[in-house]
Amino acid sequence: MKEKKSKFELLFVGLAFFATYFGAGNLIFPPMLGLESGTQWFPGVIGLIVSGVTLPLLAIVIFGYMDDMEQWMYDHVGIKYYKAYLFLMLVLGCQLAAVPRTGAVGIELGVQSISSSIPYIPAVIIYFIVVIFFTKTEENALDHIGKILTPVMVIILFILVIKNIISPVDTPVDTGIGNGAFIHTLLGGYNTGDLIVSFLMASVFLGTVKAKGYKTGKECGNATLKAAIVAFICLSVIYGGLFYLGACGGSHFDASIGNAPLLIGLIEMSGGTLARQALGVAVTLACLTTAIGETTATSQFFYKELKGKVKYRYISIIWSLVSMVVSLIGLNKLIAIIGPIFTTFYALGLTLLLLLLLRKITPNDSANKGAVYVVMVFALAELLVAYAPNIPVISTAVHSVPFQSHGFGWVIPFIIGYVVGMIFGLVKKNSAEKFAQ
Repeated sequence: MKEKKSKFELLFVGLAFFATYFGAGNLIFPPMLGLESGTQWFPGVIGLIVSGVTLPLLAIVIFGYMDDMEQWMYDHVGIKYYKAYLFLMLVLGCQLAAVPRTGAVGIELGVQSISSSIPYIPAVIIYFIVVIFFTKTEENALDHIGKILTPVMVIILFILVIKNIISPVDTPVDTGIGNGAFIHTLLGGYNTGDLIVSFLMASVFLGTVKAKGYKTGKECGNATLKAAIVAFICLSVIYGGLFYLGACGGSHFDASIGNAPLLIGLIEMSGGTLARQALGVAVTLACLTTAIGETTATSQFFYKELKGKVKYRYISIIWSLVSMVVSLIGLNKLIAIIGPIFTTFYALGLTLLLLLLLRKITPNDSANKGAVYVVMVFALAELLVAYAPNIPVISTAVHSVPFQSHGFGWVIPFIIGYVVGMIFGLVKKNSAEKFAQ
């Protein structure tokens, strides 16, 4: 058995947590939310941290305290349902969308910001060779992220953030958002989909924690909590700094500008060409850490499901090459197709998290399955409307569900499914007991 290492190791695990959540998209959206919030930037930052930081990290901490989160899902929700959920999200959400996008963004916004003369196709190929190198062994992938890539990225981002706090580009202006800043950014953080990362990366995150010697449920949970606190601090400081950077740019930029041009423009105002190049390095590293983490999670899933018949190394190479090809030939069209699917799976992910939170008071598995199946029906109907918005009956029904326009349409179906399922389970139990008598 591997001896427990120094608790200092949890610092690097926490940095790896941070890096996996903090992809390129998470780098470019806080300035826009800050620009939209203006003088109401502080409640805006709180809203973003609640939904974009606290919720995903809460999920991974809950997983850490459970003896076996996946087994609980298999036993109380359904093994086929949960495996299908992971399979579709890892393939469609990660390897055919998120990971290829990191390649495209990492090169266009990262590498080419450092030097515009670097050609795109060779750069993408080199990018995925690096991904293959860092994912060659499943045990060390997160260590590589936490000890090598992330510290450099964190230092760069902290310098850029502190520079703007000490010497902001301007002062925030009133955008007219009023008291709506908190809700606006709460929804903005919610819609990033980072909660799904917690489900997809659970085996990688917890496997790394346990590899440090924290084996039991409580011990593993406490260690995961400490690592999550490190990630929370890093995410909150950097999100807050980027958010404030955007809030200070209201006199210079209009909200119609894109996320990436806004970030680049603000950074250049703050620190000139050198700051833009430093940002390019940070973007590249942010993309790489996300690609490495998600490719490792996908490879682990298939290695386990194939029962070791195909070596982990070969699986990671295959998925890295698939993502590279997508990044080269058709990312934008594919994302346009997969985007609504990703939103659908996010609703199902929130459902699973809520069931985990309620697991100690849920009286029977029928409540879990009722919630999952009713939310799944609603989510599939919402997905259908996303692709064919003019279907009369289905479109009207979906848009009539409370909170649907804010991305919380799954809440009422969850309540209905949970309550009906619970009642069904209790009635079934009583009938069985009477029959036994």
